Amino acid sequence: LLGSQMFESYVVDVVYANNTTMVAFTDGKILKVTGTGGGGHNMFAVTESVSGFETVPGYNYRIGDAKFNHKISCLKFINNFTFICLTDGKLLKVNGTGGSGHNMFAVTEYINHFDTVQNYNYRVGDAKFMGAVEGMEYIAGYLFVWFDNGKMLKINGLGGGGQDIFAVFETVQGFSSMSGYSYFSGDIKFSGNVLTVKSIGGYLFIGFDNGKMLKINGTGGSGHNMFAVNESVNSFTGISGYNYYVGDEYIAGARITAIEKVNGYIIIGIILPAGGAAIKIISVGGTAHNMFAIQQSGNSFSTVQGYSYYKGDASFISGVTGITFFHATMFIEFSNGLLLKIYNDGGTAHNMFAVNMTQTSFDNISPYTYYVGEQYFL
Repeated sequence: LLGSQMFESYVVDVVYANNTTMVAFTDGKILKVTGTGGGGHNMFAVTESVSGFETVPGYNYRIGDAKFNHKISCLKFINNFTFICLTDGKLLKVNGTGGSGHNMFAVTEYINHFDTVQNYNYRVGDAKFMGAVEGMEYIAGYLFVWFDNGKMLKINGLGGGGQDIFAVFETVQGFSSMSGYSYFSGDIKFSGNVLTVKSIGGYLFIGFDNGKMLKINGTGGSGHNMFAVNESVNSFTGISGYNYYVGDEYIAGARITAIEKVNGYIIIGIILPAGGAAIKIISVGGTAHNMFAIQQSGNSFSTVQGYSYYKGDASFISGVTGITFFHATMFIEFSNGLLLKIYNDGGTAHNMFAVNMTQTSFDNISPYTYYVGEQYFL
């Protein structure tokens, strides 16, 4: 243990950029510290109030902070720009990581936009949408932005500046470009909300809160319905004459929260009504409906006879909310506060991580050695 910190509200995102750490919270605050702060309790050496943070005398980890009028839904740092997403539909784009002191981004917030504080130039621009931005990914020169109302927007590069940084008109069904601008590349409106987007092996994998997964060639196309798919209750089909659609998958009652590349596999994390699961797929799976050729039995999965995409699965009493892989280690996050650490990608077949889960801990199953450790957070 190097250090710890207790805040007044939940952490939404943590971003490390330009030798600073930025922490965003559900109460609309953002804190920026030098490097990764210090050690011990109160590792950032700050005191917190309703409006922001102050430096504890004698320390200098805190660089600055900001307080917005609405909750933060996501915080992203892409190509030296910081994007701050708010639950009222506003999106703020800032040069680098902003400045210092209180109101470190030097903006004045209004109902539908932001203005730059005179004599500062951290703000690049902003936009206001009908729904909240829930996530962003920059893939092959395009910025994919998804919202809590089923919409997804594809932008050339990272957009521009000023008000309405993407230069788009929005309707209930989608977006269209403003005349004279070329930031808009395409859009689509799904029946469910996008929860995760991952580019793996030349394909775009999209996971939804209604149990569906969609696999697209490259980054899809342009215009409305940029992936050229028709959507039904449990599946997608490609539109004739287009080749963006590759395949789809449906898991009944699931929320697809994570799609992660781990070694030569895809690991899928899901939340189910009675817990959660992780599924391991060889390479990038197959095509058409049931592209992973898996069949479901409660929280457990198995392969469809005659196919070999399925490699293993694990069922849990709590939902999987995130998966991160680095340094030959997989970290699996759960909705009940548990964090599981697995060596590499685990094993095969059922219970591929060889652990038994309780509400507060895991037990390793001997003689397997996939389990490394765990942490339970209240």
